[in-house]
Amino acid sequence: MRKACEWCGKEYKPKTLWQRFCCDRCGRQWRKEYGFKHTYVCQHCGETYKAKVRDRNKYCSRECAFAHRGEIAELHRQGMGKRCPIHYTVCAQCGQPFMARRKGLKRCSDECQKAHARECYASYATEKKGHKERVCQFCGETFIAPYGDKRKRFCSIDCSRKDWRREYPEQKIIDRHRRRARKYGNGRVQKINPFEVYERDAWRCGICGKPVDPELEFPHPYSASLDHIQPLAAGGTHAYANVQLAHLICNSYKGASGGGQLRLGLEIDITRGV
Repeated sequence: MRKACEWCGKEYKPKTLWQRFCCDRCGRQWRKEYGFKHTYVCQHCGETYKAKVRDRNKYCSRECAFAHRGEIAELHRQGMGKRCPIHYTVCAQCGQPFMARRKGLKRCSDECQKAHARECYASYATEKKGHKERVCQFCGETFIAPYGDKRKRFCSIDCSRKDWRREYPEQKIIDRHRRRARKYGNGRVQKINPFEVYERDAWRCGICGKPVDPELEFPHPYSASLDHIQPLAAGGTHAYANVQLAHLICNSYKGASGGGQLRLGLEIDITRGV
């Protein structure tokens, strides 16, 4: 039986079944080229090194080996006890080297352990619970909701608010005012359409008496708003007889103070608040 040398390719008759080279010279050349080039991390200084011999897989030099053993002996003298094994390892979370009191410990502290648990659960929630790419129903952009966010229809709060104002504005305003009226419980609550009130008042503010521009939208200070002549907080009812059109800034300055409507012709200065 003849074999080919793994270094020079020459055919030879092996003396044993596990002989790989035709001579000792080819074996030395092969070990010099493809020998022990395994990469390890020094357990004392943390530097990466290539082992020159097979058994050097913990420390890059004799100095690091003796220094590391001296640190372990010092920890034992401080009260940890000789029976307590100390293992040098690198934290899988922060990447810092640390002394582990038991073999198999992968993280250096409780903070790293909690951070690892949060990342694992966030990954699980993203993959298993449907945190996938979605399309915003207002702007049409693709987005992924962050972990813990229940946002499914819109990519941001601004898009959600713009859609709230665009889609069924009359019904949303009606529902909002009726909820406030039920909260105070001041008698019967009517279903009031604000735009019918605006048309009834001919788009003129009932507080200052000036016209209201229908083109202005919230939150413009001079946009249209529904004002209760007798505030709900003061015992007023949510009925057509107790509502009027008002500028948003006029309605804001009037607030819930007072028992009724402010006098007509009152001019409000935005900069001074009077």
